[in-house]
Order: sequence, then structure tokens, then C-alpha cells
Amino acid sequence: MINVFQPSLGKEELDALEKVFESNWIGRGKRVIEFEEKYAEHIKSSKDLVLTTTCCSVILPTISFIGAGNAICAHGAKMVLCDVDPHTLNARAEDIEKVITPKTKALLLLHYGGIPCEMDEIMALCRKHHIKVIEDANAGVCSFYKGKAVGTIGDMGMWSFDAMKILVCGDGRNSAKRLTDGFILAWKPRAAIQTP
Repeated sequence: MINVFQPSLGKEELDALEKVFESNWIGRGKRVIEFEEKYAEHIKSSKDLVLTTTCCSVILPTISFIGAGNAICAHGAKMVLCDVDPHTLNARAEDIEKVITPKTKALLLLHYGGIPCEMDEIMALCRKHHIKVIEDANAGVCSFYKGKAVGTIGDMGMWSFDAMKILVCGDGRNSAKRLTDGFILAWKPRAAIQTP
């Protein structure tokens, strides 16, 4: 078998894991809270609560993770594919605009390989058409677009920390939703952070 991803784990990670086992608390505990706080600081946010959102018709780049398409279809939404830039493999505003219909409610946008999409153009297009932007920032845990962490630019952002992601925490994910006064970020299963 050929590994698609290979996490880089060593003594530092094993020592941290050992401390978790020694604490006899392997669920959501002190280390998870510490991670949430540090990640909130990384994306310039602070702690708060969780909200969820749903939609009916969603645009997805042709280069994306299969789970994104599965999530759209599993919730009864229609998945509409858009082309991507052949160099960055990211969707562009011009690609997205070609597939917008009156039924389009959201765009699930992947920042491929952690390379940020051209968010100014995409956000302007989506605002014009009243389309919610959901950022798949799983590969962009350390990526910024014009000083803003990817995942915090659209209406909602998601990060994953499983064994095949850039930042490995064994399992878990964060999701953020824009509010009128900032963002909320939720670590499954509980809330973690909000930007001012």
C-alpha cells in the first residue's frame, strides 16, 4: 500500500501522549482545552459557543475531498461542481460564477494544499449572489490570506486534526461560524472560540 499522507511524529509527541495517559483523562480534558486556546490564539480568536447551519444547493470545486461531497448529498442538498485553476487547484471566482443558479445557497471552498484561494474576489461574488461561503481549511491550519487565517474569512470554516491532516491531534475537528460581531469556533463536541 502507498501512503497518501504520513504524519511526522516523534519523541515530543510520544512524551505528550504519555502525559495524557498518566493523567488518566483521555477524553476532552486539560490538554484539549490547552490546544483550543492555542489554536484560537493562532487564528486570532477567543473562546465562546457553537452554532450550526444548513443549506439546500452547494457549489463544490472539482478538486476536493470526497467527504465534502458526501456531506452535501447526505443532507439532501444538490452538489454542483465548479472547475479549478490548473496551477493552484483552487476554485476561482470566475469558475464559481459559471455554475451559480438562483437555487445556489452555499459554496464549500477548499484551500487546496493549504494555498489560500483568492478570497477577496470569491467573497465579493458570493455576497453579490447571497451565497454563504464555507471554507474547508483542513490543509491550511497555518495558512493566511492577507493577514487572516484561512477558515475565518467566509461565513464558516472547518479544520480537521486527524491522522492524515497537516496538524495531527489523533482525531477531532474545529468549525467556525461568522456572527455579526465575529466568529465562533467549535471543537467537537463543544464550543471553543470567538473572534472579537
